Amino acid sequence: MRKYLLHVLIISFIFLLAPTAHVASYAGEEFAKPRPVRWTPFIKIKSLNDIEQAIDEYDDLATLKSHVNTDDPNAYLLTMVCNDGSPEVKVNTGREYLDYVSKGYYPKTNWDMLFQFRFLDNVVVLKKLQEAKPSTVSYISDFSLSEDCLDILPPTLALTLTDDTSLRAAEKKGISWKKFDPSIHITNRENTYEISVVSPEKDTSSDITHVGWGDFNNDSIEDVMLIIHHYVIGGTFRSHYFAIITKTGQDKPIKRIYPDGANARSNLSDDYDSLGKHKEAIESHKQAIRIDPDDTFAHYNLGSKYVLSNDKDSALEQYKILKKLDTELANKLFNFINE
Repeated sequence: MRKYLLHVLIISFIFLLAPTAHVASYAGEEFAKPRPVRWTPFIKIKSLNDIEQAIDEYDDLATLKSHVNTDDPNAYLLTMVCNDGSPEVKVNTGREYLDYVSKGYYPKTNWDMLFQFRFLDNVVVLKKLQEAKPSTVSYISDFSLSEDCLDILPPTLALTLTDDTSLRAAEKKGISWKKFDPSIHITNRENTYEISVVSPEKDTSSDITHVGWGDFNNDSIEDVMLIIHHYVIGGTFRSHYFAIITKTGQDKPIKRIYPDGANARSNLSDDYDSLGKHKEAIESHKQAIRIDPDDTFAHYNLGSKYVLSNDKDSALEQYKILKKLDTELANKLFNFINE
C-alpha cells in the first residue's frame, strides 16, 4: 500500500511540474489557450495593432526611388483598370491599392501584374496576417525553411506546366516537392525564413519567404503563410503570390490550401513566347484556365497564341467562351483573329 501511495505521489508531483501552456497530444500540439498569430522577422511590425499604420505609410514611389535605377520612377508605378469603364489609375500607397482592389480594379498589363508584387510583399501579407485567427491546435508550429524543407514542402508550390490535378494527386500521396522534382535544390539560405531554390529540370528558380503562422481558413488549425517568387531561367518572367500551407494531422503531409496560380501560369506563357517556346506558352495559358475558368485574360491570351500559331479554329473557340465573360475583350480577340 505504501509503495502504491508513493507511486501516486510521484506521478502527481511530475504532473504538477509539467508545463501548463500547452499539452502534447498524438493529435498534434493542443494549446490551453488560443495561440496568437505569429510572424517571422521578415515582417517589420511589433504587434498586429501596427498593421493599419504600416499599410497607410507604405509609399511605392519611395520604394521605387530607392530600388530602381531610373530617371522616371513613375513609369514603374502600378496601373490598374476596372471593367465598369472607370478611368485607369496609378497606384502609389498601400491604402490606395487595397481600396482599388475592393472596387474591382486589377493590373492593366502583364507588366503591371509584375509591379503588383511590391504591394504583395508590403501590404497584402499584412492584411492577411490581420485577418488570420488564433489557433487552438497545430501540427506545424515548429515550421521553418530549414536545410531539408524541400523534403516536406508540397509539390503544388512549384512553378510547372504539369496539370494541377496531377500535382494535387502527388501532394495527397504525401510526395514532397523534392521527390516530385529531384533536381530542385537550395542555392541560398541565410536564415530560417528565406531561401532561394533552383530547378534545372524545370528551368525555374524560386525565392521563398516564410511570413508567419495563424489560422487562415477558420478551422482552428495553425497554418503557415509563404511568399513565393518564381522566375524562368534565361527569361524575364517573374511570378509573385502568397501561399498558405497547412498540416491537418500528425501523420498527414503538408498541403497547399491557397492560392490559385492562374496569374502565375498566364504570365509564364508570355515569357515562354519571348524564348520562342510557343507550345509551352499555350499549355501555360491552358493551365491558367484550368485553375480559374473565368480568367478572361487567360482566354484572350490563349486565343491570341492560337492565332499566332495559325490555329484559327481553336482561337474561335476561345472567342466563344470569352464572349460570355467579357464582350469587349471578346470583340478585341475576334478582330485579331480576322486581321
